[in-house]
Amino acid sequence: MKIKFYSFLLFLALTFNYHKVNAQADAAEFLKAGKEDGNKLINAYMGPLLDGFAATLNNGWYNTARHHGLMGFDLTLTLSVTTINANQKTFDGSGLNLNNDPNKTRIVLVDSNGSTQAQTIYGSNISTTRVNVHESFGGKDTIIASFLMPPGLAIPVGLGLPNLQAAVGVGLGTEVMIRITPGIKSGGFRATMFGLGVKHNISYWIWEREKKPIDISGVFGFSSLKSTYDLGDDYLKPQDGVPGASAAAAYQNSQKFVFEGSGYMIGAVISKKLSILTLYLGANYNHAKVKMSMEGIYPVTFMETRLDDPKVGKPVIVNFQDPIVIESNLSYLRATGGLRLKLGPITLSAEYNLGRVNTIGGGIGINVQSIRPFSL
Repeated sequence: MKIKFYSFLLFLALTFNYHKVNAQADAAEFLKAGKEDGNKLINAYMGPLLDGFAATLNNGWYNTARHHGLMGFDLTLTLSVTTINANQKTFDGSGLNLNNDPNKTRIVLVDSNGSTQAQTIYGSNISTTRVNVHESFGGKDTIIASFLMPPGLAIPVGLGLPNLQAAVGVGLGTEVMIRITPGIKSGGFRATMFGLGVKHNISYWIWEREKKPIDISGVFGFSSLKSTYDLGDDYLKPQDGVPGASAAAAYQNSQKFVFEGSGYMIGAVISKKLSILTLYLGANYNHAKVKMSMEGIYPVTFMETRLDDPKVGKPVIVNFQDPIVIESNLSYLRATGGLRLKLGPITLSAEYNLGRVNTIGGGIGINVQSIRPFSL
């Protein structure tokens, strides 16, 4: 199944399914603007998606302030989405600090109305913005390449990362939490995830367990993940008959897509249990960094513009090493409000997180509050 570059990055981040791809040609279009400006352009386009992944990396660490009893445990899967506002659907190319030196390669964004606005990955699914690559050619400003910006997904909410974690009570009002995905492999695709957290119920030292008016806990969690996809036979090949290409093995053995992220949260949560319903409020400091990159050597076809070169005016191949890096780095305070239903050992939860990036989450889990050791 062939999918576009941006769709492939979604697949990498979600780490659910394996597909064959032929996406590199779309990504290579950005490099016709030059490596530096090409990265600025694709970061502006992909930025809201990366921000959403970063924001949801630290989601799901708690759905109550109450701790597990000794050897009590739960296994919970949470899924999150981000809310999308108007500012996340478009960006202004004039604010990207792109090169404007007429003697160097430069890019100009022009939409159907003549403005420099363009859609992000969460914008319209109809592309109207063209990227023109300009260069001085024989003393004359010349458009040496032109392509449409990729369309947006036009979806109502942004995509986030799923989290699967286990927690176990270790006594004295404390439980330890762990997230782990050990080495998923499928063809050229590999993914791992690890996270470690702790929750301590301060109320344990204040009230008796069954007489607590509320539960108050401190929480800390750290997560990291990495997935890679070696392109193998789907590598970006140089254009046939164009000079400047390296040996095929140089491209085939090096090209891969990489998605990696890490983050931590530290804060407090207050909850009140009302029969099978628990209401909770949390406040925390949230930091996360997410990066998507194309690694390896990628051949991109350009027109030769140097007048002293015998190939002037003809196509040539330029090889880019590790050409594209897309990053999001978020640090902010976040407030959380949510509720949980406990139906026997099954828990259902929902929450809203308010911060620099707002998220909505839901979870389902198996929860056994405590296990009393056998008396010998």
